[in-house]
Amino acid sequence: MTRRLEGFTPLWPAEQRLVDWINEGNMEACRISDSLPPEDAPTDVRLRASFVRYLALGGCDDCRVSEKGLRVIGVYVEGDGKDGAQTRGLDLEGCDLPRDLALLECRFPDLLLLRSASLRNLYLKGSHLHSGLEADRLEAFTIEIHTQFRAG
Repeated sequence: MTRRLEGFTPLWPAEQRLVDWINEGNMEACRISDSLPPEDAPTDVRLRASFVRYLALGGCDDCRVSEKGLRVIGVYVEGDGKDGAQTRGLDLEGCDLPRDLALLECRFPDLLLLRSASLRNLYLKGSHLHSGLEADRLEAFTIEIHTQFRAG
């Protein structure tokens, strides 16, 4: 797993925008697009799942997430995990996130894995979880999901 920002270079357009937002000291949510990205979302609204994981875990000295946590609106979270893993998408299984995680109006084509994770608050309002959410033993003060799951 990449633990340094330089491990993600070159940054994708939405990733660069988010890094700039964080490094400017913004503590509110970074809006990448005005609504839930479509299934064929353009590259300028996509974040790699491993990049979201890196930021959710706090980032590094080159991109330190605020004490409020990671807050992003309107991104497509592109799975880039290893083939054969339980998910190619956002995998935070067993992670201890010291902050909030707010991924609002985001599209997750791959399974979102939060099994045995702990965090302050989880917000997924307006997001679309195409392959679902596995969150057995998730510990959080607040869990606000209000998402769309794929039927059938």
